[in-house]
Amino acid sequence: MDAASPTKTLGIALAGAVAAVVGLAAVAWAEPPGSLDDLFVVLADARAWLGGDERSGPLPRPEVESSTSPLDVGAKALTLIACGSGDAVRATGWIQLILVALLAFLAAAAAGGSATHRALFACGVVLAPGVAEAAAFRLEGPLFAVLWIACVDAVLRGRARATLALSLGAMLARPEGMLLAPLACWLAAGSDRRRAARFALGALALGGLITAVRLALFGDPLPNTFYAKSAESRLLELQDGLQYLGAALAGSPEGLGLTLLAAVSTGLVVMRRGATGVEPARRALVLAAAAAVIVVVSGGDAYAGARLVLPVGIPVWLAAARLRPLAGRVVLPAAAASLALQLVGALPAAHAATAFERLRLAVVGGPIGLDAFEGDERVFDAVAAALGTETLAHRHLQRFRWFEPSAEILDLTGLTDREVARRPTPGPVRFGRDAVDLALDRRVGAIHLDPLRARSGALAEVDLVAALSDPAVAPRYGGPPYLPLDLARSLADVYCAASLPHPDAGGSFNLLVRRDLAERFEAQGFAVARRD
Repeated sequence: MDAASPTKTLGIALAGAVAAVVGLAAVAWAEPPGSLDDLFVVLADARAWLGGDERSGPLPRPEVESSTSPLDVGAKALTLIACGSGDAVRATGWIQLILVALLAFLAAAAAGGSATHRALFACGVVLAPGVAEAAAFRLEGPLFAVLWIACVDAVLRGRARATLALSLGAMLARPEGMLLAPLACWLAAGSDRRRAARFALGALALGGLITAVRLALFGDPLPNTFYAKSAESRLLELQDGLQYLGAALAGSPEGLGLTLLAAVSTGLVVMRRGATGVEPARRALVLAAAAAVIVVVSGGDAYAGARLVLPVGIPVWLAAARLRPLAGRVVLPAAAASLALQLVGALPAAHAATAFERLRLAVVGGPIGLDAFEGDERVFDAVAAALGTETLAHRHLQRFRWFEPSAEILDLTGLTDREVARRPTPGPVRFGRDAVDLALDRRVGAIHLDPLRARSGALAEVDLVAALSDPAVAPRYGGPPYLPLDLARSLADVYCAASLPHPDAGGSFNLLVRRDLAERFEAQGFAVARRD
């Protein structure tokens, strides 16, 4: 930014403010992720790295890397320190909103042109696929977006040293940063091949250093989540990745908007090769294409949203902004149409009244905090009291570790468990592994399989085998994958169903409890279906 130009500064400020309002509204309209379990995984790891707190007591450092972002774990640790005994969950929500607003101002500064043009392209950035969803998850997405847009802008300006410095942050923020950083540094160095090679090698060296630290801390060069969420077949991973990218770019209005803008920008780069402004746009489109390839190779994501596409949209919009002075009559209508499609995609599915009501509730109430989980906490206290030193195995109850830090836990998805993450799995892997048979072999104290907080029906009131395995019955009492019949029968021989009314969710919290522990759970208020 040119500090000597107050008009330019004012234009950036106004455009950034408009884009920030639009981006924050999109976050308010975004579907909430539900349990925020992934957030609790990172918070629990951050608390462990701090050595524990008043609630947890002393804690050993994590044995596995359960998140994909060392920078996010560090940020969450600082949040815990700053909050003290306050609400760290609500604080993470406010931090995400601040990061989205910062992204808007950075986009306005990078776009160039008049205040109107800056606002158009900055709004496109904050509404690009994945931004609002990533913020709703309260993980590393917006933090990576801020670092990534600064990095892409440095590439377009040919600032290799700044690109290298910003690449370090991007590598620590998201796994794809490790792959994008060398390419970004190469592109930023310009046509001098030797200089480009030096900066690319510098990025590789920083990535090697991060890998060495990860190896020293966890005994593995890759995060544990890589193993937990990767199928044994790379072909299967590629198929999943293609489906994910296709759905993100062609299966929604916002995806179609981004695809339209990328197509127009690519066409201009090809047809006007050598013209002023084309080379920076070409660099941005190369970065966008590389990010899209990484999405495919990674296998995509189990969730239906587009949060992994976030690094694709940012360089596409910055490429279009660089092409505007060259071909504004083409770029501006394409950008306006793309923005309109992204705005349609950001709105709730029902109608405008729903959008504004959701926005009003977000403004009045702010981000949800720990108070939204008080009912879960009371249920978890009862479960922990009944289990004592016994182990709870779960598929989708990561927050249990946050509320009950002294409990013994077996993560059936492998996200926080090294052994489970590396178990052979011939089929597709979506949310992680599914080691229910391991829980049975170990005779854990209780098993929780349901992705929901509560169900309208109590598991203790129905036939357990059918509720676990019959596709006609199981959806009312738990989520997929449903169990094979022989495994369901084996579980029913060792476990019985236990149900406890959930204080908040208006239904029953359902568990499988080992038969010799039935009386303990009944003493905590559970209805237990005994079988002679």
